[in-house]
This record gives sequence, structure tokens and C-alpha cells, in this order.
Amino acid sequence: MGMTRIVRIAVVVFVGLAASAATARAQQPTTADSPQAVTPDTFAGETVGDVRAPIARGNIPFAFEPGVQLFGEYRLTLPRGADYFHEFDVPRAWAWMSFRASDVVGRVLLEATRAGGEGSLIGVGGDSLVLRLREAWAGYRLADLVELRIGVVPLPTNIMLTAIWGNRALAPIGLRQLGPYVLIQPSDLGATARLDIPGEWGTVVAALTSGEGYAARELNRGKTFELAAQLHPLAPFRALRPLTLTLAFQNGSTGTGSARANRWVGGLAWADPRWGVGVESAWILGLEDRGDREAVLLEAWGRVEPLEVFPLLLAARFSYLRADTQEGATMSSLVTFTGAIGIRVAAPLRVFVAVDTRLADEEFASAVPGLERTNLRLIVEGNLAGRFEGSL
Repeated sequence: MGMTRIVRIAVVVFVGLAASAATARAQQPTTADSPQAVTPDTFAGETVGDVRAPIARGNIPFAFEPGVQLFGEYRLTLPRGADYFHEFDVPRAWAWMSFRASDVVGRVLLEATRAGGEGSLIGVGGDSLVLRLREAWAGYRLADLVELRIGVVPLPTNIMLTAIWGNRALAPIGLRQLGPYVLIQPSDLGATARLDIPGEWGTVVAALTSGEGYAARELNRGKTFELAAQLHPLAPFRALRPLTLTLAFQNGSTGTGSARANRWVGGLAWADPRWGVGVESAWILGLEDRGDREAVLLEAWGRVEPLEVFPLLLAARFSYLRADTQEGATMSSLVTFTGAIGIRVAAPLRVFVAVDTRLADEEFASAVPGLERTNLRLIVEGNLAGRFEGSL
């Protein structure tokens, strides 16, 4: 019964978003000289934008782009069958330095995390917030079409799906984190090769990594291969260019037992800067270091800035996970929903009020006690970056 209510709420919200989106589209300026809205990935992506080529003259022109990104929130948690809890938190604190010298590129990205890790009570200095490397890579661009990277590199599936969603401060994509499950990694030790298809048709990225993620050592001899493409099938038609198709495949292993960790992912979205809607699905082969477990993930999301005269922001995300779908297993399911309303205070600052809820069936809830809950959150999201150029 609880899941039925959540599904009904999600349908109502998405119908409202669709109506608002149509209004936003009608109000959007159509002249070539109209100012462009701030794109979603200016804020809450899963990596930092590429450094533009330096325009300074000299033998070796270079550019540096430092930046910081912060999510701060107050959260009231209402667990099912338990007393409430409330806290202040900093879900994200990033600081980075990106550089480009001629065709050589690179980045070092630091993030704050609890020293004890998820679920731990004791870490460094009692469980302090400490800094760790999220990215640390160097690369080379070939003819502004191909970019090669090696080091602790960001991974493409997470980047592509999060960028078009554009609201990482509200919720991650379901593949990144859904209840107790982390289904893909945001970055890892390895190498990537990216092709930017001319004519704004899209991007294709291949990655070969250790497979354990940037926060863990390699635990087996296997390596993980990931191939992801984000395409604009109607790119020649400017008005239809926001139509976005995302396809991804991962073949890998995790843990000392080399457990299977394969993923098939597909998504279709309309990713306009002022509004977007999308659906995504994933077939999960290997779950929680058990290669025999399978799952199916379905998601839908919407975001819109409906008014031309006031920076109102609306967003919602719905996820459904069906776990243990392999033959002979007892299936279980989890539903999550996030809805939010916010404003853009200034170009680098957004503020949201959000409601999240998680509902599980009896099998899922018994396997993960305390999972069902509702959160009320006040979220502040800020992003500042600079640019310095010169030549040698």
C-alpha cells in the first residue's frame, strides 16, 4: 500500500513538471542574442568541466582553473517505527585545480569525507572530516577530438547521467547510490579515452580501471572495462538537439573473489538548460560482491525553471529497484522518491527545500532494517571557479 501511494505521488509530480516544462519552453527566448540560462552541470555534476584552450600567445600557452563546490544541508529524518533525528551535514566539499598547457591537460580534485567511513563511529581524530583524492590525472588532447587520461580518472556513465539530471545536491542517480547499494563508481584508478564527435553529435568514452573504485585498493587480477556514449541523434536540428540518448556497458569484477560486476544501462532524455525530463534503466549483473545476484533498476526524473521573471526551480526523481531477479531467488524491491523546490539566488548559488522518502517491501525491509524513512532537507549549493592564463 505504501509503495502504491509513492507511485501515485510521483505520477502527479511528473505531470506537474511536464506542464511547467511546456510553459517554460513557450516562455524561453528564441533569438540568437538571448542570454543563455545557467546549464545544470554548472552546478551538481560528478566531475569538473574541461579547461578551455588558452588564448594567450607564446611558445607554451597555459591556463589554470581552480574552484570549490559545497553542498550544505540541514536534515530532519523520520524513520519508520523509530524516533526522529536531525543534523547538519556537508554532503559535498570539493576543491580542485585543473590545468591545460598546449594540448596537455590534467586535474587534481580533493573531496571531504568522514575518516571512519560509512557506518563507522571512530576514525581519524574521532571521525573527522578529512580530505582525499577524488581525481588525480594527466592527459593529452589530439586535434580537439580525442582526449587520453591516466591516473585516478572520472568514469563516464556516472558523469553523463548526472550531468543531464543536473541536481546532484538533491539526489544521486540510482546507479551511484540507492539505499545500501553502490552500483557504479564515480572514479577509479586507470585510463580513459574520449572521442568528441564533430557536429555536436555527442561523446563516446572507454575506460579500463581496477574496478574497486577510487576509495579502495585493487583486490583481484581482473580489470573493469566501461564503454559509454551520450548522443544527440537529432543534432543537425538545433531545436531538437537537447534530445539525448545515453548507452553504457560495464564488464568487471570486484572483491577478492572476483565477483561479477556487469552493467547494461540505457537512458533517453530531453536535456534543455531550463528544463529536462528523462527515463533510465539498468540491468545489474552482480550485487554486493556476489556475482550470482541480479537486479533491475528503473528511474524517471524531471527538472524545470518555469518562470522567465523569477529563478524558481522544481525537480523530482523516482527510482525503483527490483533485486534478486535471478532464477530461484526471492525477489525484493525498493522505491525512492525525491521532490524539491528551490531558487537560484545568484549564478553560483542555489537553495532548495527537499523531501525524500524510501519504501521497501517486506523482503527488502527485513534484509536492511531501518531503511524505510522520510527526510526533510534544507540544501544550500554553491560553486565558484576562476581562470588564470599565461605563456612560457
